[in-house]
Amino acid sequence: MELAEIFNKLAEKEGFEHGEAQGDKSISEAEKALNISFPEEYKQFLRRFGYASWNGGRLYGISKNLRSNIVHKNKLIRETVFQPEEYRKLPEDAFLIEDYGDAFFMLFGNDSNRKGQVGLYLSEKSSWEEKNWASFKVFLEEYCL
Repeated sequence: MELAEIFNKLAEKEGFEHGEAQGDKSISEAEKALNISFPEEYKQFLRRFGYASWNGGRLYGISKNLRSNIVHKNKLIRETVFQPEEYRKLPEDAFLIEDYGDAFFMLFGNDSNRKGQVGLYLSEKSSWEEKNWASFKVFLEEYCL
């Protein structure tokens, strides 16, 4: 399935909401704030939706709403108050795109040897990475749709 078709199906989900489409300047500013280079598929998501939420799901992006803001969420999860020392540290070469309590969905940046992959990390599991997807597109298709 093409990425545009996945985006269209995502937009049909019950309760779907999204933010403003983002331009290259705001995307570059978010990358700079997080010190990470976003994969192209995620940039396309930002250019189309900014961020998205629906009944039972949310993908962080660029938003004035802190609940959906990728920079705010990523800085928050890196704080030691949120991530106690006994938790394994989240990968530094990835950024949070969604979370549910102790479940963290991390998208690996362009500078990672896992470029574009999405990993699901559970803090209470000894295996730590519970599941992964080969790309943001595959994650959208298999997990979000």
